[in-house]
Amino acid sequence: MSIRLVFAALMALPFVAAVQPAASQEVRVRIVGTGQYEAPASSIVVTGTFWKDGESQAEADAALAANYDALARAVAKLGLPASALVREPRPTALLPTTSILTVPTVKAPPPPPPPASSSGARLAPPIVTTPRITMPPPPVRRPNATGGYTVTLANADQLAELRRLLAASTISLGTEQYKLADEAAARRQAKTRAVTAARADADAYAASLGLKAVRLVLIDEAGQLTPPALARMLEASAPPYRLRAEPAKPGFVRVEASVMAEFALTP
Repeated sequence: MSIRLVFAALMALPFVAAVQPAASQEVRVRIVGTGQYEAPASSIVVTGTFWKDGESQAEADAALAANYDALARAVAKLGLPASALVREPRPTALLPTTSILTVPTVKAPPPPPPPASSSGARLAPPIVTTPRITMPPPPVRRPNATGGYTVTLANADQLAELRRLLAASTISLGTEQYKLADEAAARRQAKTRAVTAARADADAYAASLGLKAVRLVLIDEAGQLTPPALARMLEASAPPYRLRAEPAKPGFVRVEASVMAEFALTP
């Protein structure tokens, strides 16, 4: 009887080890962590384009110069140096004054008179199948002048004031780009937060498996699964019940980073 009990115990040992491997083995887990860091913008760069036309090239050039002068006066009222406004002249070109698309008209020629039969009776007119295409006249073109500009501002308050100064004019500002003086430092902050987020997930895995020690083994920046820019595109098309990233605060720049971190979970 004792021999049978010992044999049964030996047969059960592999089964016990198979159902409880986590209690005596190391578990490796790879986690993608994403971190965000917001910092106030050190400068705001506004870029745009002026386009003016006139009865003559001199008139178009004068209208373009008037826009530049109005923008320069507004920049000076902000207390900014003249170098804050950079003019970017562009070659002039004769452009059509209208963007209406004119489609050629197709007109069929009038049918010839029906021929007479030998008995003098008129026959049915022939069927004409060759149309004639009448092209529209070329569009009227006027002289014009184009030019770009770049305005560098210090903060969002200056941008709001510049918009107020130009509200009474016909000048509308172009695109805005918020910049950081030390973008590399902000990106390092975002990476640090990404590793912290990955470590929090690793701790949650360890707690659910009954493991106590969590050790960081590897950090891989090149192996990230979803770059932040692609993640934002996926969030935009996500269902309403999924969480979406909030936009950055006005006047701030948000820097995002993702890293792949590997952890070793041990008892």
